[in-house]
Amino acid sequence: MKLADFYARVAPFLLGESSHEEAVDQLYGGLPPVPDADRWAIYGRFCRVHRHDVLEAVYSALHQTVQAQLGEDSWSQLVAAYFRAHPMHHFEMNHNAAAFPAFLQKLAAKADSSSLRLPDFAAELADFEWWEWQTFAAPDAAADVPLAGGPLRLHSSVDLRPYRYDFVRWIDDHEECERPAEPELDASMVLFWRNLSLSARRDRVSPLELQLIKAVFEGLSLDEQLAQRIGVPLSELAEIAWDYQRAGILLGDPHQLPPSLD
Repeated sequence: MKLADFYARVAPFLLGESSHEEAVDQLYGGLPPVPDADRWAIYGRFCRVHRHDVLEAVYSALHQTVQAQLGEDSWSQLVAAYFRAHPMHHFEMNHNAAAFPAFLQKLAAKADSSSLRLPDFAAELADFEWWEWQTFAAPDAAADVPLAGGPLRLHSSVDLRPYRYDFVRWIDDHEECERPAEPELDASMVLFWRNLSLSARRDRVSPLELQLIKAVFEGLSLDEQLAQRIGVPLSELAEIAWDYQRAGILLGDPHQLPPSLD
């Protein structure tokens, strides 16, 4: 059997698209050697476990929610459906989970009475958890060096994402076993970043914090003129700027920050 023919016969089984019995029949026909058939069952379990591991590592809160509300079988159906639509293709295992939020969005858009009825917030929660992982795993950027030198700028890991639900409080304020069935419907903007200890962080941001982030992104000076334009005392703007600098959100020469009252 040529190698291309072999892979064409075994790939659907390893991708979860056909059964063990179908794979054995494709490979051997009739009665195969029993040890060989058993070994293929092991390979199939190995691939299935890895598909679960990928999604459950990145989307732990979503996994817990679906399992609690719909049962583990429903989660397994969801994992299988996702990887049928998006087979593994990347050497970094968790990167294969990147399309899951968009997949859930499409699933919700075409949902009918026969479909798996996921919570309304499932796709947004998946996006939230993806950006948590992406923030942690993103490569270091040359533009971040030196951390305490050069122009005032945002760390390369900084990203802002809008959500209709308050996932931050839902996850942070409750133990997993005591978490409410769904988060509060409270529109918020969430800031994701990696701090100076290389830990992924995220938090809701206020309108004033958004103004500060926008000013830094546009290369504006954090001075009295900016504070007046925003409509806050310079001391209030300075307090947030210094908090952001200590958190690793803002990089650059600290002398470019407004004087701190501390």
